[in-house]
Amino acid sequence: LQATVKTKIALFRAGGREAEIEEVFRRILISGASLDQVEIACASDAHIALIWEKALRHNWPVTVESGIPAAFTHPGRALVGLCDWIETDFSAGHFRRLLQSGDLRVAEDEGFTAGQASRLLARAEAGWGRATYSLALGRLHKIYESHAADDNASDDDRAEAQTKVELTGRIRTWITGLVA
Repeated sequence: LQATVKTKIALFRAGGREAEIEEVFRRILISGASLDQVEIACASDAHIALIWEKALRHNWPVTVESGIPAAFTHPGRALVGLCDWIETDFSAGHFRRLLQSGDLRVAEDEGFTAGQASRLLARAEAGWGRATYSLALGRLHKIYESHAADDNASDDDRAEAQTKVELTGRIRTWITGLVA
């Protein structure tokens, strides 16, 4: 049994590694070949890292023969970021950056996004230490509760404050559970 594969090699120039990889990706798309029929041979590890990053941006599934360092993956960066967060005595600024990076994600069933959690932490003025999150978010929760109960406020303002009360409660529960 013998299979014949028609192989075509084409050479081109590009203005740098990134431009070269973009052109390779363009040529793959234009060819119409499925990704499991494509192999990209790289001259250096620097190319492999760029191909991995580009594939992630384009949502292309790729396999790398030598593997990918954990620090290149979302879970790996999240793990390193959480370890750094602990080492910084649970610095809220560090945690906000971890949430903003997209490496630490919030499950959809939590009822809020990582961006909302980050913004709320900034608003709560959390500092560092395990207790800061519960204290700062608890204080902000009480402020929103008082706004929601203010008879002098408009119905819209009270409704908005009540939404913030609920959001703050969910985020506080999630973060204190994470810290614990």
